[in-house]
Amino acid sequence: MNKKKTYINLGIVFALTLAVLVWLLHDDFETTLSVLKTSNPLYLIGALAAFITTLFTSSWILLNWVRLFKPNFTFSNMFRSNFLAVFARNVTPMQSGGQPMNVYVLNTFGVNVETSVFILSIDFVVFQTAQVLFSLVWILLYLPYYRSNNVLFWGVILGFAINSGLLVCLYLLVSSARLHRFIGKYGVKLLTKIKIVKHPDTIMDKVEQKISEFSQSLSYLKDHKGVVVKNLCIVLMGLMFTHSIPYLIAHTLNIPVGIEHYFEFVALSVFVSTYNALLPMPGGTGGLESVFMMMYGGFVGITHQNAFMILWRFVTYYFIVIAGAIYFVIFTSKKNLEHTDSKM
Repeated sequence: MNKKKTYINLGIVFALTLAVLVWLLHDDFETTLSVLKTSNPLYLIGALAAFITTLFTSSWILLNWVRLFKPNFTFSNMFRSNFLAVFARNVTPMQSGGQPMNVYVLNTFGVNVETSVFILSIDFVVFQTAQVLFSLVWILLYLPYYRSNNVLFWGVILGFAINSGLLVCLYLLVSSARLHRFIGKYGVKLLTKIKIVKHPDTIMDKVEQKISEFSQSLSYLKDHKGVVVKNLCIVLMGLMFTHSIPYLIAHTLNIPVGIEHYFEFVALSVFVSTYNALLPMPGGTGGLESVFMMMYGGFVGITHQNAFMILWRFVTYYFIVIAGAIYFVIFTSKKNLEHTDSKM
């Protein structure tokens, strides 16, 4: 793994974080600090527990796939690999670092690169499909209530269109040889002419590879329907834990929200996640904070909004970035030491 690039991304994340915090708190530091001092630590622990549970569920899902190829693979190794992958995903633009990190770590645990890539492509198909359908349900149920807020409404629509569009395109590319050839012949040529693509042959090779991986994944899933159904259920459970965190954060800050508000809090969290498709920076840093405050502003009020956002970002983002960075250094140092010892 490129440690230097990871550290650079970390530096960018922390610099952006500092800038966002300065911007948010420069006029309201005392009020925010006062709100944080009166918070309920038990609910904060509950929010952290919910987030950690999502790490366990995503690791459990991957373990179910890995054990189809390596029956004795341990949950401990799968959790460590997934933990580092989630960290890498959160410190790279467009969440691009997660899969390479998972492949790297799984390979150190004895899963060859080809198998790892195949497993992760299967996992992507199932997770992305479940997430798009999950988001669609909450969008249909709750987004119409926010029709008057154009930024929120159309941002969520566009984010969902991007997520679902990518998934639909993959399915179409696999099922339609004609569409596949059309993109290969005209799409890449057009991008080359307008100077967006410099190496069309390389791009087409990558497209061919992705389509091949996706096609193999779909065929494999048809032969393992039991595991697919099991993992779909775990994905949905994990998503509910993820999107319950803002509700727990509200109670951490003693914001008066009742159980009748729970599902709307979940829906708004889904909207924030969907909006994230529009934000290219690592973890959406610099933009996601504003989106989150816009979504929940009607519930939390001006006094609590900064503290609410800070605790949410800590639980869902900075916790894994800080803990992941520490473990990344430990893990890579240990592997480098083992590599050095093996040469002696």
